[in-house]
Amino acid sequence: MNKQLEYYGRCWLKNKLAILTQVHRTSFKRMYSYAFKTDKDGATYVPPNGKCDMNKDIDIVVDELPADRLNWAMNQVENSLLGLDQKTPV
Repeated sequence: MNKQLEYYGRCWLKNKLAILTQVHRTSFKRMYSYAFKTDKDGATYVPPNGKCDMNKDIDIVVDELPADRLNWAMNQVENSLLGLDQKTPV
């Protein structure tokens, strides 16, 4: 992913996470606030003894998110936003 797209993705995530509920943001932290490692092929993974840091600010979690996880994180946030829209009475 090029740096411009990566920057856009991180900004998009921060803006959309601000719209979501605290429950959604907590869930996001549980999934992404790990100290990711990189294998010899460049793929990221969570080490077996890895622990999430629930005290991190959500923006820092987004900033530290590996680039290869951005697309998946954006899809999850988008689906959460769509779920909120369906629950909102018209």
